[in-house]
Amino acid sequence: MVLVLAVLAIVSGRPCLLAQLPSPRLDWVFPPGGQVGTEVQVTISGTDLDDARQFLFSHPGIQSQPSMTLPTEVHPHPRAIANQFDVSIAADVPVGIHELRVVGRFGVSNPRSFVVGDLSEVVEALGNESASGAMAVSPEMTISGRAQGVQPDYFRVDLKLGQRLMMNLWAQRLGSRMDGTLSVCSEDGRTIVTSRDQFQLDPFLDFTAPSDGSYLISVFDFVYDSGNERFYRLSISSAPFVEYVFPPAVEPGVSTKVLLVGRNLPGGEPSETLVSDGKRLEQLVVEITPPDRAAITVVPQFASLVKPAELDMHGFMYRHQADQLTLNPVWISYATAPIVEEAEPNNNPSRAHQVEAPCEYVGQFYPRRDTDWIELRAKQGDIFWFELFSARLGHPTDAFLLIQRVVTSESGKVTVQDVAEVDDAGDRPGGKAFGMPSSDPVYRLSVAEDSTYRVLIRDLYGDSYASPRHVYRLSIRQSQPDFRLIAAPDSPWSPGKDQPLRWNPVLRRGGAVPLRVLVHRRDGFAGEIRLNVSGLPAQVDYRAQTILPAGGETLIHFMAGEDAPPWSGPIQITGHAEIDGIEVVHRAFGGTLDWDNPEKANPVNSRLTTDFALAVSDETAPVTVRAAEDKTWETSPGSKLSVPILITHHTELKEPLKLAPRGMPAGVKAEVSVVENGKEGTVDVTVEPGARVGTYYIVLEGKVKILYRRNPAALEKAEVERQIIAAQLAKLTKQSEQAAQVLAAVAADDPEKERTAAAARAAAANVKAAEAALNEATERVKKLTAAASPQEIPMYVASAPISLSVAAAVKEKESVK
Repeated sequence: MVLVLAVLAIVSGRPCLLAQLPSPRLDWVFPPGGQVGTEVQVTISGTDLDDARQFLFSHPGIQSQPSMTLPTEVHPHPRAIANQFDVSIAADVPVGIHELRVVGRFGVSNPRSFVVGDLSEVVEALGNESASGAMAVSPEMTISGRAQGVQPDYFRVDLKLGQRLMMNLWAQRLGSRMDGTLSVCSEDGRTIVTSRDQFQLDPFLDFTAPSDGSYLISVFDFVYDSGNERFYRLSISSAPFVEYVFPPAVEPGVSTKVLLVGRNLPGGEPSETLVSDGKRLEQLVVEITPPDRAAITVVPQFASLVKPAELDMHGFMYRHQADQLTLNPVWISYATAPIVEEAEPNNNPSRAHQVEAPCEYVGQFYPRRDTDWIELRAKQGDIFWFELFSARLGHPTDAFLLIQRVVTSESGKVTVQDVAEVDDAGDRPGGKAFGMPSSDPVYRLSVAEDSTYRVLIRDLYGDSYASPRHVYRLSIRQSQPDFRLIAAPDSPWSPGKDQPLRWNPVLRRGGAVPLRVLVHRRDGFAGEIRLNVSGLPAQVDYRAQTILPAGGETLIHFMAGEDAPPWSGPIQITGHAEIDGIEVVHRAFGGTLDWDNPEKANPVNSRLTTDFALAVSDETAPVTVRAAEDKTWETSPGSKLSVPILITHHTELKEPLKLAPRGMPAGVKAEVSVVENGKEGTVDVTVEPGARVGTYYIVLEGKVKILYRRNPAALEKAEVERQIIAAQLAKLTKQSEQAAQVLAAVAADDPEKERTAAAARAAAANVKAAEAALNEATERVKKLTAAASPQEIPMYVASAPISLSVAAAVKEKESVK
């Protein structure tokens, strides 16, 4: 068994966390992007990516095809190169972060970020781990590379006195494991400036050359680790860079003047007070007209930068154009009320800024130890939500609110009563993977009588570090009930709730799989939400549970027909609810983990995805479970019901199958029993008297050891290829022998002697190449034979959903005399 696991690890490209039915997981893509309007050759790696045949991109203008070998004497016909693809990026593809998934024999993988940029692109050269071997680069270039442990990657750039460059390294923001560090050194190796953790864990440098000369740029992982999973993209450009926008929010559809703050801005004025990392920032006032509320959405090519806690923000990406330059995109969120900019001095209660609710109060946690006070009047019966956004705008802040009520007696005496101290928001549905709370505070204020309130706004980190880009917006609004959805794959193999693993719903022919959908409710919305799925192929069906009032999650069950062909593609999940008499429809974002989290101590890096993809694998489900009859099973509160089930297995079960119900409604219990032959059983349902009436879908799930053959088709294909190479070897051997005979027959002084000798040497070289290719093919057949031989592995089993209708009992009518 150990040998087989080792072979599987070799075939899949990485060690297996847990033997199971194959489920594609994509670890890295390199290079992780390319220039718009060009082609780039990309290599991938991960687990269970067998027979990878195409990339599924989130934008139709990005296409891929397998890279092919050139014809040779040994392989006269082009062959696909495993895990290597040629990617073409159309000229009209938007610059930004797109999604890439891999489609193979076992379905579709988790997504990875693929960046489309507008600078020329290169891949780091080998041997640049020392200053003497530094790779020569130039401005207006993006370099893709990987961390090399204790040895930095070095790049050499020639600059003139006063030449200014922005060096922006993207790693963690693209899902890399790298904690990047960026330095500029003099030619003799003396460090001039260093950066890290400027944008999340990624560094950024604004460097101006102090003299003519060559400068070294060094890139390394802060923890001195290395590996393919620690990839990065370093952009070097003299282009302007917008660091942040103020105010950070605008009203939808309202023309607004905003301040762009950054570096090297065309037409920008140096700021007297705004300094970041020792550099005086520039500012430029521009007028923008954002889309109206009907157009609010997250721009697809930037959704992968959004964390689950940021799900409830709406906004748009803005790119300023000036002097035929298009500046870098910046996120601007939508305000929920008219904007009020902070007015200094407001650092103590006596100088609190007077505002009128509802409003959006916008300010900065700057300079250090900055505190802002506001004061407002509220009337009896008012309900206001105080919600602050800062960490969810991408800043390393931990905001805090102190809400006080100011009471003035008839005699004029003023007393202050603390109403609430508000720090982090509470947990959301989704556990450690998708439900982690934000450090932004939220509070609901119910006003019992006409009152004056004061609010202190501060950053708990502000005593140690502050930056002018640490902006915030405090939404003081009346209730605006709403909801957001995440389609969040939930791995059945996770060791615990604090140790989530990546998981992709993969349907096998005849099989079923559940998908968890999470809801974040806003401003007290507690209504039910109906789910709908579109984009499925003909032989794939679904059953969606309604999210019950005040519920936090539910399941969608997908089922594939017995003859369903292989398929993969994006699907759209929407939630429908009635809010204040109006039907509201929201699309669910996908959710994904960047990496597995098998250890509790490791942080969980989860994010949203542009879309959600589903796949039907080119396999038949080894074990399937379904109700004996495909119907709605009816019962009522206070009743019991027995549902017979049928179990089909296309392989041998190595242990008894044990099933348990999932997705049971409150007040409904079920026990599952499976008969000894493992082919049938019953679900005994008990409905308590107080159970809620309605229609529900119950899924049965369990794990069982089965006998499984991994990808026998790959073995058959490899054996055919081995035979072709063997035949080609025989042919080339015969040609070599003939060439040797011809050479032996040529006289020593014949002018054709050298040409004939060269032909004989070439023929002999072809034989050696064919022998090497045959040995390689034979070894591959051996490995695939071991992988494809029947092995015991655990399998996760999910039943087709069982429809259960709980209806109110009908009272018998009184007899009529």
